[in-house]
Amino acid sequence: HDQASNVLNDIIEFRDDMPSILADVFCILDIETSCLEEKSKRDQFMQLVLACLNLVSDTLLKERLDPETLESLGLIKQSQQFNQKSVKIKTKLFYKQQKFNLLREENEGYAKLIAELGQDLSGNITSELILENIKSLIGCFNLDPNRVLDIILEVYECRPEYDEFFVPLIESYMYMCEPQTLCHILGFKFKFYQEPNGETPVSLYRVAAILLQHNLIDLEDLYVHLLPSDHTILEEHRREIGEAKQIVRKLTMVVLSSEKMEEKEKEKEKEEEKMEKPPDNQKLGLLEAMLKIGDWQHAQSIMDQMPPFYATSHKPIALALCQLLHVMIEPLYRRVGVLKGAKGAPVPPLQNKRAPKPAEHFEDLRKEVFNMLCYLGPHLSHDPILFAKVLRLGKAFMKEYQLDGNKQEDREKMVGSFLKNTFLNRPCNI
Repeated sequence: HDQASNVLNDIIEFRDDMPSILADVFCILDIETSCLEEKSKRDQFMQLVLACLNLVSDTLLKERLDPETLESLGLIKQSQQFNQKSVKIKTKLFYKQQKFNLLREENEGYAKLIAELGQDLSGNITSELILENIKSLIGCFNLDPNRVLDIILEVYECRPEYDEFFVPLIESYMYMCEPQTLCHILGFKFKFYQEPNGETPVSLYRVAAILLQHNLIDLEDLYVHLLPSDHTILEEHRREIGEAKQIVRKLTMVVLSSEKMEEKEKEKEKEEEKMEKPPDNQKLGLLEAMLKIGDWQHAQSIMDQMPPFYATSHKPIALALCQLLHVMIEPLYRRVGVLKGAKGAPVPPLQNKRAPKPAEHFEDLRKEVFNMLCYLGPHLSHDPILFAKVLRLGKAFMKEYQLDGNKQEDREKMVGSFLKNTFLNRPCNI
């Protein structure tokens, strides 16, 4: 050991980093010898380290060697006490809290953020200018970027008329966050309303629909956060069909109802009223918002996940799709469907550049309108005015293409798919 110490002492004169290298070597030997069953090699290692204490400082050895080894060498008194002290020092150095956990602890920064987003936006204020101010607030008040995004969405919900401002702002802000952050925040908002008797606000559906239409989030990523599940929807659909069939059977039977049966039915109705209402069907709520803004592509994707006509069997969905159809056929209907002398009430177009283009010619009906009518099906009966418009368009269509055999398929599709069933669903004759 003395010879090794003398050789190492000579080498140190030529290399300044030799103490650090020796400490690393001792660290490796410490681990290897501690695992050996032969104590002799462990003892030799300990004697070598003791002989080299004048070459390697205590500080380096305390950094590299195991606390129990340091205790055996006499460099520390107790390994357990040394471990506790080391943990406290590391916690203080590396795990010091950098962000506050509560909104109230940074209220000045968030108050200024809300003031920036809530100001009058009718002037020369642009999303780029506000974004730079938001970046300054994040740096000055140490704001959490994810929480800032959450507040931007909250303000956007309260100011739906400023789509052209908030959509570019969110799109630019997303460069500061992870790609999935926006979807996770929206998903958390939807989960908040998934308690019994929960009612998801319309404003949240609208914001989510607009962000989907602008491809800021993916439908597949958001869809998993919504309730009920597709399996639950399928079971509900089957149950409703079964109940409808039972009602039909009862109508075909002569039932002599007694007072006891009536009392039982009343008690059953009272029990059903006492039961907690399930939370909103968030998938249908999002679908309705998509139809209202004219996002047919994503709306069609959601309806494809559900049983046929399940979505449009709900009146709000059917009415929203009917309103979209009013917009889609308006130019063509004004040209060929309005009766002579009739003024009618023009349907204003959607203020959305991403919405499908309305039909100008009969050929345009093939693109989206026929498809929408097929999804609507017999539930076109909810809107007799639209039904009358479709009939008038159909009359003009057949008049113009009465000799064209290639249009036979379109005529059969129009009549067979929804017109006959719509007649049956009307409560009275049109």
